[in-house]
Amino acid sequence: MRLPETDQTTSTQRCPALEGCFNFRDLGGYRAAGGGWVRTGMLYRSDGLERSSPSDLDTFRRLGLRSVVDLRTAGEVAERGRIPDEPGRAYRHLPMFDLLPPAEELPSWDRPDFVAAEYLRMVSAGAPTIGAVLEMLAEPASYPLVYHCFAGKDRTGIVSAIVLELLGVGDEDIVSDYALSRVGLTRMLDDLRARHPERRAELDASAAAIVGAYPESMRAFLAGFRAEHGSAERFAGGIGLPGIAGRLRELLVEVPG
Repeated sequence: MRLPETDQTTSTQRCPALEGCFNFRDLGGYRAAGGGWVRTGMLYRSDGLERSSPSDLDTFRRLGLRSVVDLRTAGEVAERGRIPDEPGRAYRHLPMFDLLPPAEELPSWDRPDFVAAEYLRMVSAGAPTIGAVLEMLAEPASYPLVYHCFAGKDRTGIVSAIVLELLGVGDEDIVSDYALSRVGLTRMLDDLRARHPERRAELDASAAAIVGAYPESMRAFLAGFRAEHGSAERFAGGIGLPGIAGRLRELLVEVPG
């Protein structure tokens, strides 16, 4: 992750060591439009926050989180629960789609071409949710904000790619941020193996698909997204949010001088 020379944020602050979450990180620090940088301490992405420990919840208080956006299905929330309510912190459930992909498709998630095609399908199915998230991000009172799904890679990765493009972040940084999920998901897989030894063979067989956050997948998605929509800004305009890029940049991009 490339950071401005004046950025004093430590790696611990950017990716705090959490006990129940494995793929939580700050989206700030990337070079953005107008020679600026995406502000740190404003926008976070994560895997499922329902696993947060008391220590994790203390960390979120220190970060000052004011908004949590849950992209999971209603079934996932019912089965796994969600982050506890807390005064001063809003919770919004904005599912990207109604049903998870069939379990028999899991091995295919190791193929970048398959992943990119699925991401494009998710964009179409989840356009209302993406629009609702962008509207939240355009409100100063929403920050600091975190959005999450189960693993923090696919649904969360799609939203992150669109938001970062709207902020004027370059493709290689968008791809690099996506690929960072592999580190967190490797930790998640180790945790699943430790907690569910009876599923070791199943987890081992699916390991490549679970942790696979391949740069090629995001590059292929960005190419396909632009072929269908032109750009993130044109996509946003098509879902009723013209001018959203400028509003987000005012809030999230710091321009020197």
